[in-house]
Amino acid sequence: MYQRCVENYPNNWDKACLQQKRALTKCSEDNVGILKFVKQHCIKPIEAYDQCLAANPDDPEQCVKALKELYFCTEATSIAYRDQQKLQQEQQQQKDQKDKQ
Repeated sequence: MYQRCVENYPNNWDKACLQQKRALTKCSEDNVGILKFVKQHCIKPIEAYDQCLAANPDDPEQCVKALKELYFCTEATSIAYRDQQKLQQEQQQQKDQKDKQ
């Protein structure tokens, strides 16, 4: 729905498709663990970048620094998430092996 909205409103999609964007964001957060994890751990850089874009709609290049900070946060958080998932899998495997004995 969001993509179709963007295609239908190429000149003002950012305003016309806000409801669809929010629905897509919520669905992603609810169903994709890494996105939820990143959003929880990178809330300050996310908000800083969003605020910068809102303050500079005609000159988004002003937000490159905020975007870089957000990028570095998401990369580090993604690594931490994968490490956490790997550890949980290993612990579950150990538990399963003990249960079989």
